[in-house]
This record gives sequence, structure tokens and C-alpha cells, in this order.
Amino acid sequence: MEEFKFTTKTDFEVFRDYWMFTLFEKRSANGGRSGFVKYMTILLVIVAALAVLCICNALLLNYSLGLIPLILLVGIGAALVSALVTATRSQPKRQYKLVQEAVESPQSYTFTDAQMEVREDIPEENRESLAEFPYEKIVGGYETHKAFYLFISEAEAFLIPKSQLTDVDMGKFAAFLAAKLDGRFFKSKRS
Repeated sequence: MEEFKFTTKTDFEVFRDYWMFTLFEKRSANGGRSGFVKYMTILLVIVAALAVLCICNALLLNYSLGLIPLILLVGIGAALVSALVTATRSQPKRQYKLVQEAVESPQSYTFTDAQMEVREDIPEENRESLAEFPYEKIVGGYETHKAFYLFISEAEAFLIPKSQLTDVDMGKFAAFLAAKLDGRFFKSKRS
């Protein structure tokens, strides 16, 4: 029986990678895309349709619709850019500030044959917490180029930065997780 033990801390870069992963790549429980990807797809389709309308208005309709298609195109295009910038630049910083204290405290992991154990010091209470997660209770796991993400619910994950796993063989650890999560472990397409 192989056992993996290590301690990690999350920084903003790992959190941002996780944020981007959940926005663009992580699938929902039913295998569907995230709400953000669906929203952006709809905006892109509308922008494309408006661009076609602008071209048709100019070439075929001799500007009979006036500037309305162009105004709509600029407005929807601005909404698309605004949503993208907010979701990928501003929002990760805001969210990180909310969870910074929790994610930056060291977490000690032990992966046994039966479960994942996570220990964390709670200095203000002068105690250590221990959480145990049998592998069948872990919703899913992912490996990206920067980290491993182990989801204990659709919205909650443990972030394990690869840069801090200096004494762990990444290939063996990924194979271990793949075996224990039995079809619920995925490798990022961006790795």
C-alpha cells in the first residue's frame, strides 16, 4: 500500500489557476459546461449575428437600418469584454481576499489506501483540525499544469500546488488518484 504525505499552502497564482479552471474547463456533475461558458457563448453568438447584420446592412440594404446594428454590436461587444475582464481579472482577486486566510494556512495531507486526511492548525483556537474524506465521497479530481484539485462538493475543492510537492512523484500520485477516484479523475487539457 502506497501512502502519500505532504504539506501545502495556496498562493494567489494557484488560486487564480483554479479560478480560471472552474470558469472555462471544469464540467458540472452532469458533464455540462459552466454557466460562465454558456453565458459567454451566447454573447459571442449575438456578437457574430450583429456583425453579419452590420455587413448586410452596409452591403445589401444600403444602410437602410441606419446605425442601429452597429450600436447594438458595440454595446453587446462591450458587455462581452466587460464580463470577460471582470471574471478573469477582478473577480479572482476579490474572491482570493475573501478566502486568503483559509487557503494560505498550511494543510497537511495524508493519502492512505482508504481516504484522504487533511490536517490544519487553527492558531486562534490553539488546536488542530482533522477532516477525513473517503475516496468514494470525493466528487472529482483534476490535474492541471500547476495543481491537483480535489472536489468535495461541486463548489468546494482542496488545492494542492504541484510546486510544493518536491518529495512526491507526480506521475505516481496522479495514477494513485486516478485509481482511487475510479473514473472521477481528469487531466486538464491545458497541462
